[in-house]
Amino acid sequence: EKKLVVDSFVYLAGINVLVSALETTEEIWDRIIDVNLKGFFFVSKVIAKNMILNGGGSILGIASQHAVVANVDRAAYCASKAGMIHLAKELALEWAKYGIRVNMVSPTMIFSEASGTRITSSTIFITSKGWTHRPPQGTRARHGS
Repeated sequence: EKKLVVDSFVYLAGINVLVSALETTEEIWDRIIDVNLKGFFFVSKVIAKNMILNGGGSILGIASQHAVVANVDRAAYCASKAGMIHLAKELALEWAKYGIRVNMVSPTMIFSEASGTRITSSTIFITSKGWTHRPPQGTRARHGS
């Protein structure tokens, strides 16, 4: 019987619904929290059990700049991504004894089919030289690249 060995894992799942906090329903809140935060925890738990049996490994979660910088119409998303960062810190402490590293990165917007419609000429980016309507060359994150 072939044994599955996982030594590294990246959790890149994430969803968002652009809706004001006052209009966020429990269904919207739960869906975003389930995929972004709950999903990260339970998938990482399964992966960690495999890593424990195989001498450790590395888990990387993809949070968001919105985990540390709030933005309108993203209450559930911001909360879920901030929760991922804190959860990663706890898991790193708890699983270090098994040789498992848990880290989180928080990129800016990832260009994908879904996000591309929200990035327009009116989108403002912050650079080292100030505000601009165009992202600096070579700094765009693209899904699948």
